[in-house]
Amino acid sequence: MVWVADGERYEYVRSAAGVLVGVPTGAAALAGVAYVVLQQFAGSAPVGAAAVVAGVAVAALGATVLPGDSLTPGALNVAAKRATVGAAVVAVVAAADLGGTVVETEGVEIPGVPELEPGLVDPLLAPGVGPVPPVGTFLLVVGLGAASVRAALGRLPVRELLDDRSDDPGAALARYERLRRGLGYGWIAAAIGLPLVLVNQLSAAPALWGRLPTAALALVDALARSSFLRSLAVAAIVASVAAVLLAWGVRRAARTDPSAHAGSVGALAGGGLATVAATATAEPVVGTLLRAVERALPASAATEFARQGDAVVAYYGDAGLALALATLGAVSTLGACLVLRVAMTASVLPRAGNGHALASAGLVFAGAFGLTVGVGPTVGLGAVVAAVVVSDTGRYGRGIGRGVGRRARSLTAQVVHTGGVLGVSVVAGVAGVAALAVAGSVSVPAGPTATLALVAGVGSVSVLALALALGR
Repeated sequence: MVWVADGERYEYVRSAAGVLVGVPTGAAALAGVAYVVLQQFAGSAPVGAAAVVAGVAVAALGATVLPGDSLTPGALNVAAKRATVGAAVVAVVAAADLGGTVVETEGVEIPGVPELEPGLVDPLLAPGVGPVPPVGTFLLVVGLGAASVRAALGRLPVRELLDDRSDDPGAALARYERLRRGLGYGWIAAAIGLPLVLVNQLSAAPALWGRLPTAALALVDALARSSFLRSLAVAAIVASVAAVLLAWGVRRAARTDPSAHAGSVGALAGGGLATVAATATAEPVVGTLLRAVERALPASAATEFARQGDAVVAYYGDAGLALALATLGAVSTLGACLVLRVAMTASVLPRAGNGHALASAGLVFAGAFGLTVGVGPTVGLGAVVAAVVVSDTGRYGRGIGRGVGRRARSLTAQVVHTGGVLGVSVVAGVAGVAALAVAGSVSVPAGPTATLALVAGVGSVSVLALALALGR
């Protein structure tokens, strides 16, 4: 994903492709490690196999970034931003799908979100017959509608369009200004209507309205209960808000360089395509994962897992579970980018030319834990020997490249250096294998002596490494 997402050319496409690659890659890596861990708990894989798999994955990552040296701080920053946007899109869609399923199935009421019952809307749009005319709500709705239209006219380029007319623009502009001044009284109407709403709730309100002549009271009551005028005012409010938002968006887009947001737009598109792909392949993916877990579990637990798994699929659906898995994949990819970036910041990982460092660390990790799972001393120590060769050769080759240039003829020197390192490492590895073969098995009894020896060994190695680093 880092190599795909980073780049100046075709940024839209590269960002979308980076998210599309990162989501399934993260999901596959997470599922693979989880599967091996499950096999460890089931007893079909030795304890430590997951660590071997993780070491091999890190070594493979280091090998892939070796040719182009693509794992740089800048590239990781770009990849992390794209992964964040993609993960947010997938997570929002997954949460909406799963949450909607729960709300629809269980009838859960969301706190703070009232249901739009007719009793809440009728007083505004179509008030019923009552002892007092609903003048307060009428003035409030109509006043807000007029004020909203005035605000929308101020945001839209109406004045500019009228000024460009070939015939008398002065008269048109004068009528436009009079219209805006008239609509400005909407705020006064809304301000009068709000206290009238409270006055109509008083017990003395019918007596107050009863002082008006019968004909005038009937006219005011009919006007205040007009559902047409109220609906027109509400429609004006909605249209004005939409017009204001549209004008703001057009102005913002006109003042913004499109290339500045190309990566984010591409990541949004990539997240959308990832959700579509997850939904389209939901049934085979979820079914394959469930059957794989069943095969990894013992027979006694596989039956119960199959029953529970079918119940979960029936409740949430294949699409919801696939989107949840895609979210985990996007988050794991983002987490990997952040971990690598923090490692560079803390100087644990080199900022450039770090492919050989990752590959050697992964090989050492896999070889060390491989000895604990019974791969044999030859394979375990062979991985450690390969790690030493990769690390030293990578450092030496990078040093030559900085010194004499990448295009200089340095193949002979590198081959000689690699041969010497390989020879020394192989001799050390053979000696280690022979020592283990003679000794048979090495065991350290538990107790304070073993703890003291372990602490002393780690401390001495740390002091030696620090002394070598300071002596450069």
